Order: sequence, then C-alpha cells, then structure tokens
Amino acid sequence: MTNIDLVEVPYENGYLPTAVFKNDHAKETLIVHGGFDSYLEELMRLMISYDFVENLKSYQIILFEGPGQGQALRTGLPLDSEWEKPVGTILDYFNLENADLMGMSLGGFLSARAAAFEPRIKRVVLYDVMLNMSESLTMKVPYMRQYLGKNLDMRERKLIEEKMLLIQKKDKSIDFLVQKAKDILKVKSSSDLLEKLGKFNMDGNWDKIKQDVLLIGGTNDMYVPKDTLAKEMLLMENARSLTGKLFTENSGGERHCQVGDKELIMPFIIQFLQN
Repeated sequence: MTNIDLVEVPYENGYLPTAVFKNDHAKETLIVHGGFDSYLEELMRLMISYDFVENLKSYQIILFEGPGQGQALRTGLPLDSEWEKPVGTILDYFNLENADLMGMSLGGFLSARAAAFEPRIKRVVLYDVMLNMSESLTMKVPYMRQYLGKNLDMRERKLIEEKMLLIQKKDKSIDFLVQKAKDILKVKSSSDLLEKLGKFNMDGNWDKIKQDVLLIGGTNDMYVPKDTLAKEMLLMENARSLTGKLFTENSGGERHCQVGDKELIMPFIIQFLQN
C-alpha cells in the first residue's frame, strides 16, 4: 500500500494542494506538476499506474497543483507565468536543498521557466516541450499572433471579440482552449486573454537553464508544433546536458503527452532520473 500524505502548502492568499509519496529511504526528491487542465488526482494516478513509485525507489515524490490548477485555482490563485515562485515555495516548505522537476503538458513550459530561475532544481523533465503558452491557440488561429501581449485599443478589442466568437462557434476544441484559458487566468474577454498570453514566454531566458534536461515531443501533437523540440534544444545552450525523445507515428506516442501510449515514455523518464 502506497503511503501518501495530503498537504495544503500555504501560498499567497490561498494554498497549493500537495500529495507526498513518502519514502523513508529516499535520497532524492522528484517534484511533479501538471499544466493547462491539471488536477492532483490525475497526477497521483499517473504515479501509481505507470510504476513511478515502484521504480524510483530512491525518491520521495511530491505532486502539487499550482496557481491556475485544480483546487489552487478555486482558492483564488490564477495561473502565474513566474512558475519558479510555486516551485520555490514547495522547495522551501519541505526544506529541500535540491530536487528534480517534471512538468506535464503546459507544465513542460512552466517547468522550463522554473528551472531557469530556481537553481535548486537539478534535473528537469519537459513532458511535453512547449515554447510558450500561446502556441496552442495561435497554431490553430495564426491571425491572433499579432495581438499577443499588446496594449490593445478599443477598435482592436472589438475586432478580436467578434472574430473569436465566430471561431469558437465553428471549432469546439478552440472554444475549450479559450474558455479554459480565461478561467485559469481569471480574465473575461478574448482581448484580455491575448494580452495575458503574451506574458507566458521565456523572453530570451532559455540560456539560463543549466540543468540536465529531458525534452519529450510528438510529431502529431495537436497543441505543439513538431519542430518545437529541436528549437528548444538549440535555445538551451547552457544546459548541463540535453536528452531529446521525439515520438513518431511509427513508434507510437506521437500525440500530446503520448496519449494512448504512455507505456512507451515512462521507461525513458525513469531511466533519465536514475542516471
């Protein structure tokens, strides 16, 4: 029976729901978080279903919901581009001098951001890679790239609202992305959303990542362009080491976060952490 402690870690005006897979013999720590549409329960299921706990015998594993995720969002914490802050809070709360970090989905971007600014992170798993948060929307609606991060005037705002409403009515997947993004960022309008999304990028800070990094991608990811893995590896010029794994239709696991083929990726993650 896995020994799990559930903890509410204080954070700003709310808390970070956290689950700790306890291990009395642990010599290392792995911190895991999700991304865009993440809940603590799914992270716990992942750790148990794919033998992370069983195979990583030298680790204690700490899972958490950050700002904009699950119950943390409901306590009043919107998604924050400075992800080193919640990761740093977890490190401080558990008195950790170093730990490894894994972010899933949008968490692949957020964990890269945290690694760039949090030196206590020693190894980082980007599962999957993502250059910025806006890419998942703009790869489907390229027209909107021109408005990201801008201070929009009234004419531009009106135009954006009209166009996005039409697009959302035609495409349910885009409608989900937009509605969920508004929820986790706590904005009302599509124009405000585009302004916020423009802040979720690394702004030339990729070279601050100095850890050992595992980058994971798929060639048929509906949220991430297939050349992202190669682009990120070139940007991380100061990383201690870079290991890339790109899944194709021939290998399986070509979809976002290897949906339907997670058995393929888990051994690579485990091997990376054990090296």
